Amino acid sequence: AWCEGRKIPLMIVLWPFLQGLGKDRFYPFASLHEEVAAECRKQDIPFLDLLPALRGTPAEELWVTPADMHANPKAQELVMPDLLAFVRKHCGF
Repeated sequence: AWCEGRKIPLMIVLWPFLQGLGKDRFYPFASLHEEVAAECRKQDIPFLDLLPALRGTPAEELWVTPADMHANPKAQELVMPDLLAFVRKHCGF
């Protein structure tokens, strides 16, 4: 309702936890991503999961530092094409 009242499109982008990523590794939160995607479909909310863009890269290569496991510039670069396409599609850019 908040977005609708301001004529702002509601869209959800899900960043994966940067853990368990990389070839032959287990990402422990995949089922949660699936649950969010299913709910977004049910509610007709545009949804983008960034896990596919990052899944093949070892998590350690995506961290700012080992003590700061937030997304570094490499992670940002990997997701940017998908993110831009998603926004363009749903915002008419």
